[in-house]
Amino acid sequence: MYGLWTRDTGCLALKKKQEVKNKDFQNRSSYHRVIKSVIFITGLGGIVGQLILIRELMITFYGNELTWGLVLASWLVFEAAGSFTVSHVKYFKNSSLYIIFIILYALFLPLALYFSRSIDVYLFHILPGETAGLFQLFISSLILVGPVSFVHGSLFPLAAEALSEVKTESLSFGIGPAYIWETAGTLTGGVMFTLVLARFFHSFQIGMGIILLHLIGGLILLGIYYPDYKKLKLIFLSIFCILFVSGIFLTNIIQDKTLERQFSGQNVVFYENTAYGNIVVTREREEHTFYYDGRPLFTDPAYDLGGVADFVHLSLTAHQKPKNILVLGGGIGGIINEVVGHQPESITYVELDGRLPEITQKLPLSLVPRELALPQVNVIQADARFYLRQTEKKYDLVIIGFLEPETLQTNRLFTREFFSLAADRLKEQGLMAFSLPGSLTYLGTELASYSRTMQLTAEDVFQQVSVIPGERSIYLASNSSFELNPQLLWNRMENRGLQDNFMSPGYLEYRLSQERQEWFLGELQEGRGEINSDLRPVGFFQALNYWGRTFAPRLQEYLFRLQQYSEVEFLGGLIVLCVLVIILIRLFFFKKSRVLIYAVGTTGMCALAFDLLILFVFQTLFGFIYQMMGLLLAAYMGGMAGGAALEPYFSNRVSSPDKLFKSLEAVIILLLGLFFGLVLIMQQLAGTGQTAVLIMSFTIFAVLSGGVTGMEFPAAARIRESTGRKEESTKIRAGLLYGADLLGGWLAGILISLLMFPLLGLKMTLLFLASLKVISLLFLFMGE
Repeated sequence: MYGLWTRDTGCLALKKKQEVKNKDFQNRSSYHRVIKSVIFITGLGGIVGQLILIRELMITFYGNELTWGLVLASWLVFEAAGSFTVSHVKYFKNSSLYIIFIILYALFLPLALYFSRSIDVYLFHILPGETAGLFQLFISSLILVGPVSFVHGSLFPLAAEALSEVKTESLSFGIGPAYIWETAGTLTGGVMFTLVLARFFHSFQIGMGIILLHLIGGLILLGIYYPDYKKLKLIFLSIFCILFVSGIFLTNIIQDKTLERQFSGQNVVFYENTAYGNIVVTREREEHTFYYDGRPLFTDPAYDLGGVADFVHLSLTAHQKPKNILVLGGGIGGIINEVVGHQPESITYVELDGRLPEITQKLPLSLVPRELALPQVNVIQADARFYLRQTEKKYDLVIIGFLEPETLQTNRLFTREFFSLAADRLKEQGLMAFSLPGSLTYLGTELASYSRTMQLTAEDVFQQVSVIPGERSIYLASNSSFELNPQLLWNRMENRGLQDNFMSPGYLEYRLSQERQEWFLGELQEGRGEINSDLRPVGFFQALNYWGRTFAPRLQEYLFRLQQYSEVEFLGGLIVLCVLVIILIRLFFFKKSRVLIYAVGTTGMCALAFDLLILFVFQTLFGFIYQMMGLLLAAYMGGMAGGAALEPYFSNRVSSPDKLFKSLEAVIILLLGLFFGLVLIMQQLAGTGQTAVLIMSFTIFAVLSGGVTGMEFPAAARIRESTGRKEESTKIRAGLLYGADLLGGWLAGILISLLMFPLLGLKMTLLFLASLKVISLLFLFMGE
C-alpha cells in the first residue's frame, strides 16, 4: 500500500512538474513571439523615420542627394553610440529601458520632423531659394538625426537581451533573431513607404502612424513585464486613443504651420510630393511662385525678364534661322514666352516631372497657360536623356532651361554623356545653349573651377564652345562654326521684329566685348577644370563647393585642395596607406577578436556604400530616385534579412564559422567589381526602352549585396560567442558588433557622400572599398 501510494504520488508530482514546465514553455513561447513583433515594429519605424527625414531635408536643402548619405551616416553613428552606451548600462532593468526607449523614439521622431523644415533658417539664416553648402548639410543632419537615431540604436541590444531572457532549447534567441526581425521590419517599412505612404500621406501623417505603432509596442511590453501596472497602461491607452482620434486634424494643422515657416510666411496654396520631387506653390496677391524641392522655379506672371530675355535672345540670334527648338526642363515661366518671339516653326518642351505643367492648368495663372496653349508648343513628359535617345528628330537649337548641376538629377544634363546625346540631335548648323552663375568682376577659385569644368566638358564633345560672360554666363556649343558679332546679332533681331526688345546695339557691344572674353578666359586659369561625367560628377561637386563657400570657407578650401590630386595620385596614396596599415596591424593588432570587429566595421562600410551607390547611380541614369528610394532600400534590407536568416543553414554546412566568414569577405570583394561592370552595362542601355529591366537588375543586385553583407553579422556574432570572454553578456556582445557595423556605415556615408563619389567617381570609390576588404581578409588569414 505504501509503495503504491508512493508510486502514485510520484507520478502525480512528475505530471504536475511537467504541466508547470509546459506552461512555462508556452509562456516563454508567447513572450518570444510578442518581443519579436515589437522588434519588427521598431525596424519598420526606423526605416520609415529615416526616409521621411531624408525627404524633408532634401526639400530643405533643395533636392541635394548628398542628404541621403549625410542623414544615413548621422543616423548610423548615433545608432552605434546608442547601441554601445546601452549595452554597458548596468543599473537599470533591461525591460524598463526597452519600454522607455521605444516611447522616446515615438517622441523624438516627430520633433525632428517639425524642425527639419526650418533648421536652415534657425541655424544659418538661409532664406527660401538660397543654396546651402556641404557644411550646413552635415551640421543639420547631425542635430536633427542624432537624438532620434541614438534612441533607435539603443533598441537593438535591448531587444537581443529581451529575447535571450526567454530562451529555451527549442527557441532561437539573442543577436541573430533580433537582427533578422528588425531587418524584416525594415524591409516591410521600405515597401510600404514606396507603394503607399509616400504617395498618399504627408510626413506628419506618417509620423503620427509611427507614434501610434510605438505606443502599441510599449503597451505590449508593459503587459509582459509589468502586468500589475494597470494605471500606467491606462495612461498609454488614453494617449493612444487621443492621438488616434485627433491625428488627422492635428497633423494637417502642423503641416500648414511648418510650411508657412519654411517658406517665410508666404501663403502656400499647393503642396505635393511627386515621383520626381516636391512641388510647392505660394501666392502673394496675384503672383504665384513655384518651388521645386524647395528651390524657386518661376513666378507667374512676373518673371525675371532681364535674365530670361538675355539668355534666350543671345542664344537664338547666334543661330541664323532657328526653326525647330528643343527646350529641356525649366522652359515654362518665361523661356517659351521669349522663344516665340523668334518665330520658330516648332518648340518641343520636354519636362521630367509631368505634374508641373498639369498643376499650372489648375491654378489661376496667366503666363504659363498661355505659353503651353501656343500652337507651336508640344509638351512631352519624359526624361531628357530618354527623349534624346528615342527621338529621330533633329533641332536647330537645344536649350537647357535655368538649371544647374547642383543635384545629381540636374547634373545628368551637364555631363559628357548628355552633351554627346544632345550633339547627335542637332542639325548641321545646330547650337546647344545653357547658362551658369558668373561674374563681371572676380570669379574666384571655386567659380573659376566650376566654369572651367563645364567649358572643358562641352569642348570634349563640340568643336566650338563660346562663353558670353556675365552675372549669368551663357555657354553656346556647336559642331559647326558660328559667329558672335554684335552687329550680326542685331541685324537678326531686327529681321525677326525684335528691335523693340530691351536689347540694343550698345548692349550687344557690351555683352559681346572681346576684352571681356579675354578677361574671362584669363580668370578661368585660376581654377582646376575636369571633365564632368555620369560616373565621376565633378561638376556636381564644384557647384556645391561654389555655393557653399560663403558658409564654410575653410571646408571649401580643404575640398578645393583635394581636387588638385589626380586619380593616379589618389590610388598610389591609397596603396601606400594600405601597406602601412597591414604592417601596423601585423605588429600591434593581432588579436582575433579585434580583427573580427575590424572586419565587421569594414563590412558596415561596404553595406552602406552599396546602399548609397545604388541610389546615386540610379539617380544619375534615370532621374526619379525620389519615387524608387524606398523600394531600393527595402530590397537591400530584404536581402540583409534573408542573408541573416540563411546564415545558420550555411554555417551548418561548413566546418567552422570562420570559413563562412572568410568566404563572405571574398564574395564582397567580387561584388564590388561586379557592381562596376553592371553599371557600365546599364549606362549603355539607359534610355533605350529597357527601363523596367534595368530597375529589376538594380533591385536584384540590391537583394544580392544585402544578402551577403547581412549574412556576415550573425556569422560574426557566432564567432564572437565562441571566442569572446565568458563573462561577456549578449547585450555587450551585440553592442560591440552592432556598434562596429554602424560606425563603419557612418564613415562610408561621410566619405562617399562628401568626397569620394562626387570628386573621385565610382571606380575609385569601389577600389577604395575593395582595398579595405582585402586588408580585412588578410587579417583573418593572418589570425589563424
